[in-house]
Amino acid sequence: MSELAPFPGDAIVRPYPKINGPFKRCTERGDRYNKLIPGVWSDSSLKTLKDAEWRWTEKLDGTNLRIHWDGYRVSLGGRTERAQLHGDLIQWVQTNLPEELFEQKFGLQPVTLYGEGVGPGIQAGGGNYGPVKKFVLFDVLIDNVWRTNDTITEVAETFGLDQPSGAVYGGVQLAIDIVSLGLKSSHGDFTAEGLVGVPTDGFLNYRGGRIMLKVKTVDFGPGSGWNV
Repeated sequence: MSELAPFPGDAIVRPYPKINGPFKRCTERGDRYNKLIPGVWSDSSLKTLKDAEWRWTEKLDGTNLRIHWDGYRVSLGGRTERAQLHGDLIQWVQTNLPEELFEQKFGLQPVTLYGEGVGPGIQAGGGNYGPVKKFVLFDVLIDNVWRTNDTITEVAETFGLDQPSGAVYGGVQLAIDIVSLGLKSSHGDFTAEGLVGVPTDGFLNYRGGRIMLKVKTVDFGPGSGWNV
């Protein structure tokens, strides 16, 4: 098994898309400063698709990871090129995701696995996710095409990876209602960070970007001041 390498200078490893909340925030100083404005959507595509079917899974509180296979070697990076990764998280990836498995599964096909590194020492409540740092898979890009949940699950099973759990299906208001009531994490007895949703039909916006959405407990949960 070869050592993990940082992304080579000539590699094009797409960063994971930024995920917006549903509504814009108040910019006027006062009691509502930085609070969400109900009904004022952060993107017009979200308003169009608010009643469509979305797939919602628990939002994890960790560090974003990209694991890239270029057909010859595995490289690892964070959300940005400057991200600093925990040494024992790198070791976990190296031990559990050897290049031999990538070669067997994908051959020369380029693939990037996107996920969250969670565990003790990663964010304030990292220990809630278990006693060791690990990588949880939530998205897969193969040959520059985002894959459906069936493919993501297949890849997770191949590599023995966890996925964000607790999937529910429904519109944006359903996710807001769930979080506003106090969403318990599926990883233990603590409040979840919230939910992340993707339309089940995988729509793109007019800029060609993926349509995704996060509904955070800090914005919609009990005590947030959100009016359902």
